[in-house]
Amino acid sequence: MSPYTLAILSLLFGAIWWSFLHHLRRRKNSQKILPPGPWALPIIGNLHMIGMLPHRALEALSKKYGPIMLVQLGNIPTIVVSSPRVAELFLKTHDIVFASRPNIQTAKYLTYENKGMAFTTYGSYWRSVRKLCTLKLLSVGKIDGYGVMRREEMEALVRRLKVAAVAREVVDLSEKVEGVIEDMTCKMVFGRSSDERFDLKAVVQKSLVILGAFNIADFVPILAPFDLQERILIIVEYISSDKLEWRKRLERQTRVYFMVPQWYMPQHGNDLKMFWRKFNESSDYDIGDIRKLTHKLETTATLIIVSVHAVSTSHPYSSSSSPELKGEVICDADAVLEVSIAPTIIVDCDRFDVVAIDGVGGLVGGLFLRTLVDTRGGLTRSIKEASKANDTILEIIITEHEQDPARFHQTHDKKDFIDVMLSLMNNKSSKTTHDEPSYSIDRNNIKAIAVDMIVGAIDTSSTAIEWVMSEILTHPRVAQKIQQELMSVVGGERMVAETDLVKLEYLEMVIKETLRIHPVAPLLLPHESMEDIVIDGYFISKNSRVLVNSWAMGRDPCIWSDNVGEFLPERFINGHVDIRGRDFQLIPFGSGRRGCPGMHLGLTNIRLVVAHLMHCFDWKLPNGMKPNELNMSEKFGLSLPRAKHLLAIPTYRL
Repeated sequence: MSPYTLAILSLLFGAIWWSFLHHLRRRKNSQKILPPGPWALPIIGNLHMIGMLPHRALEALSKKYGPIMLVQLGNIPTIVVSSPRVAELFLKTHDIVFASRPNIQTAKYLTYENKGMAFTTYGSYWRSVRKLCTLKLLSVGKIDGYGVMRREEMEALVRRLKVAAVAREVVDLSEKVEGVIEDMTCKMVFGRSSDERFDLKAVVQKSLVILGAFNIADFVPILAPFDLQERILIIVEYISSDKLEWRKRLERQTRVYFMVPQWYMPQHGNDLKMFWRKFNESSDYDIGDIRKLTHKLETTATLIIVSVHAVSTSHPYSSSSSPELKGEVICDADAVLEVSIAPTIIVDCDRFDVVAIDGVGGLVGGLFLRTLVDTRGGLTRSIKEASKANDTILEIIITEHEQDPARFHQTHDKKDFIDVMLSLMNNKSSKTTHDEPSYSIDRNNIKAIAVDMIVGAIDTSSTAIEWVMSEILTHPRVAQKIQQELMSVVGGERMVAETDLVKLEYLEMVIKETLRIHPVAPLLLPHESMEDIVIDGYFISKNSRVLVNSWAMGRDPCIWSDNVGEFLPERFINGHVDIRGRDFQLIPFGSGRRGCPGMHLGLTNIRLVVAHLMHCFDWKLPNGMKPNELNMSEKFGLSLPRAKHLLAIPTYRL
């Protein structure tokens, strides 16, 4: 049976099953008032309305349906919360009801059957792990104890940037920031940032990509055994009633833009006929037929790009669908380079993942590169491969820690996270408490918690710093005020110390304003209801998924005034908005029982890195780019990073 036949049969069976369940659910809830929401299609529900940037799509829907909205994501009833008042009801007033997490396939594999903390369902086990992490790993004292290590990493970063400054090099700030956060995090967790025997950072990055990937099995669980990720996405894309806008958004986020401008069509008729003839030959191949696909992709796409170059050099791109590209000339050399690496991207999916929305046509039409699925075998295969790679490395690191007797005699503040958890594993003095069972730590617990720590610390901190620096570069006035404050507090004779951070009040305002406009987790992590409940007059059934749209709340003009879209740190000057989860208009770290326990670590990283970057260097955009010309597009995943890396030129100023 061919894969497409299997996909169609699966969808037909799924449609019947969905209709049956939907009928039962409607009968059960017929006398109850459900939250308003859009009409759902069979199987996929409202997935076709979500698009590439779910937080934006859900915000637009909430304007029509209200701050408590019901959407059907696959066959999962999902409540979307879009106002601080309602968020407080879910995360504070009725916190215990929504304290659980849904079963996420990717997290289940990567965290050893959910033995970590972030994605674990609510219960006595989660409470034990949360207590362990809060008291032993992420306490203020423990995090502050790594201050010397962070200072050394900051000094090393400044030295590297000074070399680039002398050479007047363009620096990839996104890469530099992520690198230093990775180094600091790995040293805290593992006691090292690299190992010559394996690429620790590559394994970490693979986990980040997979955890941020869209997985159809999380929304249509009945399809999980088939691992039909890419084919379901193809069908969903065609069902979409807003296909054109979906394609425009996707095009804006890829590195290579649409290679067949409108003005190409009438001027190159013969070439176009030849192109479509070869393209149709390519389309005969299944997307999984890698050898034939990659050959046809490279020859066909190269043909069309080279042919269009003569026109593109004399007719700058002017499509109304992407006004940010107006006047931009497509360079055939760069474009062909992208095409030449496309076969590698498809075959070597350990580094890059691809989904072909329209088969080969999608790839030729714009090289729609997305970190969604591994076309060789589906997302489930990628998850299992990443889980196996993680386990191999973690096992080596844990074993080496166990075999080093000197580590057991270190003081608590000198131990890395693995040391601390091993000492707890070996301490079997207490198994129960007076009120509920306590759990012994085993090797899988240690591995799962380590994965949680690595993923949570790296992705959130580096993304937040990237956006802070982006806003600073696009607002010279803000940059000047930050540097004036740094010179006043720190001076020019030494580098920033962690004890200086509490005195940098304007920098704190800049960070708050950035987290308002660019929340690292725009929908937070999903919650799940543990029982039926009525909130604000609406019935919410047990096992409903709950998404809190912090991105929408940060842009609500009713809360932040009419200048909500303006980057204005001074809006916090007379306010005392707490970002630790007490003030629901700004909850970048969540709130309640499932609020982020690593908030102190994350804020320390953000403040420290930004302070050093601004204290030691002046920054300007490359190639004479003006501040208002910087591309501020975003891409959705585990976090919400920039769609394109932030590039800038440093000048040493001390």
